[in-house]
Amino acid sequence: MSNVTVWLFNSTYPGPRDVGIGLRPAATRAALANDVHLVRIENSEMDVDQRFIDAQGFTREEYMTFLVRVLHSNAFSGFTYDRQRRQLMAGEYDARLTLREFHPLVGGERSLQVIDADSRGGDLWIKLDDYRELTDFPDNLPLKRLTILHQRQTALEEWDGA
Repeated sequence: MSNVTVWLFNSTYPGPRDVGIGLRPAATRAALANDVHLVRIENSEMDVDQRFIDAQGFTREEYMTFLVRVLHSNAFSGFTYDRQRRQLMAGEYDARLTLREFHPLVGGERSLQVIDADSRGGDLWIKLDDYRELTDFPDNLPLKRLTILHQRQTALEEWDGA
């Protein structure tokens, strides 16, 4: 796959933001030209693998990986790959925003995928709607429970997307 150049942008939309909340929102030149409310930030271009670009030309949430520190065990719980609920233990983990389907009738739900957080091995997916303090992740975090130490662009070999 090839790289695509994207630009960071600011939104001048007067209503609630629905694109790029919390992340470094980025889009292709065509996507920015199609929405008059998006203002490209000069000298902000970066190359992103085209698999991290959605059909509208915006970067997918999963393209960023966050190093998070969970300060207290049992502060959050999530679901394993086989849909069992498990507690997230204190520690440092890689995490990324993603959509995860828990029930076919509901469809994909915004989740925080915490890498290698299941004590049996594997990842935990925390539904953002289950925890009010996580709905704006990575903005406005409950610092007494979770902190972001670092963020980076996800490496392709880490990503389980199509």
